[in-house]
Amino acid sequence: MARIRINQVVGESCAGLMVLVVAGAGLLADPSAAPQPLGKQADLPPTVRPIRTDLYGDPLPPGAVARFGSWRLRHRGPLSCLAVSPDGKVIASGGNADHTLRLWESASGRQLLRVALDGVASVAFSPDGKWVASAGGNSGIHLWEVATGRLVRRFGPHTARTLAFAPDGTTLSSGGDYDKVISLWDATTGKVVRRLEGHTAGVAAVRFAARGKTLVTVGNDKTVRLWDPDTDKELRRLEGHRGYIYGLAIAPDGKTVYAANSGSGDVSVIDARTNRVVRTIPTGRFPSGVAVTPDGASLYVTNELSGVTVINAGNGTVAARLREPSPFSVAMSPNGDRAYVTSLGPGRVTAIDTATHRVSSTVSVGPYGTDPFTVRATDDALYVANQGANTLSIIDRSTFRAAATIATGNSPYGIAVVQRGPTNG
Repeated sequence: MARIRINQVVGESCAGLMVLVVAGAGLLADPSAAPQPLGKQADLPPTVRPIRTDLYGDPLPPGAVARFGSWRLRHRGPLSCLAVSPDGKVIASGGNADHTLRLWESASGRQLLRVALDGVASVAFSPDGKWVASAGGNSGIHLWEVATGRLVRRFGPHTARTLAFAPDGTTLSSGGDYDKVISLWDATTGKVVRRLEGHTAGVAAVRFAARGKTLVTVGNDKTVRLWDPDTDKELRRLEGHRGYIYGLAIAPDGKTVYAANSGSGDVSVIDARTNRVVRTIPTGRFPSGVAVTPDGASLYVTNELSGVTVINAGNGTVAARLREPSPFSVAMSPNGDRAYVTSLGPGRVTAIDTATHRVSSTVSVGPYGTDPFTVRATDDALYVANQGANTLSIIDRSTFRAAATIATGNSPYGIAVVQRGPTNG
């Protein structure tokens, strides 16, 4: 991974991802003034520490080494969603507070697109990266051409909270927050193909499994439902959850779905081919995150009140238990050598060696109260949403050190990194 360069706006990685501050909006005070790179700091007495600034001369938050973009060109409030294109070259961000969708070029930090909408609650890239879909507010769903920023078509009306493309890229699924309906759209025409009804509360997440042959949805009615996307048939309904379903993972072969049931302290193992629960595995108190190794052999479950549980996916037995304080989210490295766990209380990320099921290293992302809520991994970096500190931490996987800290909107919860490989939640 290339190192973050303090004298530039962007910190590049092999994946083409970037360091970005998108927390408010506004133009440069003097558009004609060309930004100047940071020069050498003047000699200062030993007791005086220089203040780090970004490319535009604005001070950075304590501990930050770089800023993607500028305080002078940013979202004007909390971010509601974030997604990265499959090739890592473009980041899409949406703000429900400032009602804008923005596309950013990762190599340069240049803003490619800024569009005012009624609201942006979800964004999703097509598998080939040519399109990005946005949804939110009362303006329906919009499909944009990434290369040009051109509006391709509008879907709706539908007040959607969550979006997902099918693996073939021709079908777009949306989950309704208010109408409780899952809509399947023909992405090439913008016409609705099917409407799936059954959830009794808003649809929180939609995801394709079994190579697109099964659609898995999670609702605020505390149910997981499996659908045949080629019909309007509900294949299976998983009920009896005493709490919300926080974690969802799909095995690399698409044949098995794992759901972490926070209230009942277990993980449901669902056969996506028969749409039946084949096993329920007790894991611990308040399971909130689940991730499966790329070979499908092991399952890592974060139990917020009782540590990390490692499950043998083949027979459902417990392979190991780790006493990690307040673990909440887990993500697998692309090659499967590490499982990364966020700990809310200590404000740290822990790397677990998947060969030995032992902790290999830890890194702090902030003091108590930082609350690292979600983690996502790429070949070169970890991305951590710190809900308590209103920041995004970027960790270099090769050194396992924090490379940058980015100020975001209030209470960042979710991170999306679009890449080919296993789907973990």
